[in-house]
Amino acid sequence: MQGWEYIKGKQICTFYKKNKENKENLIIFFHGLGQHKAGAYFIFTQIAREIKDLADTFQFDFYGCGDSEGELNEVYFEIWMQEGEYLINKYIQYYYRIVIITSGIGTAIANKIIKKYNNVYGIHIDYSNIKLMEMDSCKEIFEYEKIKYEYIDTSCLFNRCRDAEKFFLILGSWMNRSKGLYMSVELLKDMMKAYDMIEITEREYIISSDYLYNEPIQNNIYIEQTGVLRPRFFRGRDAPFLVGKIIFQGRYYETTK
Repeated sequence: MQGWEYIKGKQICTFYKKNKENKENLIIFFHGLGQHKAGAYFIFTQIAREIKDLADTFQFDFYGCGDSEGELNEVYFEIWMQEGEYLINKYIQYYYRIVIITSGIGTAIANKIIKKYNNVYGIHIDYSNIKLMEMDSCKEIFEYEKIKYEYIDTSCLFNRCRDAEKFFLILGSWMNRSKGLYMSVELLKDMMKAYDMIEITEREYIISSDYLYNEPIQNNIYIEQTGVLRPRFFRGRDAPFLVGKIIFQGRYYETTK
């Protein structure tokens, strides 16, 4: 059911669905930049519906996103970190295992939190090991510091940088939601640094569709079968199915488009 959490004085919109027979697993979703609790193309909602009989699910909008309080230009990265840690600390006492399912910048937030707990796991959709700080768009953002701009409209980067679309897709903005975002330059810099510092642990899994990236993912990849699984995350039920397999059978999949 939809509800609200009050974190550090900020009102956060949530959707918490409980299974009366479940006492072990809670799935929490961390969305990407420019997204909301349903996920890109409602992928989080699809996953929640697919595993509703196997786990409790918790979807929410970070501060300044979706139906939560605030505007994006009021957000600092530390605010999102605090929200993520608050939710894990609150609910971990009630469950044997928490699994954080992420996309975009949500992956960087979850990665920091997972390292603090032995019973918190991560599943990251389309995580890429591309270093944002090396991209042309990143260099353009840092140029703003020289002219002392505090805020940025992302549309200007699309006009100046050929890789701007890919840059924002990595951070999690889909369906043309990356253009026209107005935020602090400090938030963008902190997101880039946090994303580049991700180190995937043994309790984190990646579902990769190769939808965006040609670069191989550097990880310990376990492929259960030789046949290639071909989910289209944003159109079908394959990704929710794979998430269920990972959580409840401990499998790790690499998938392709």
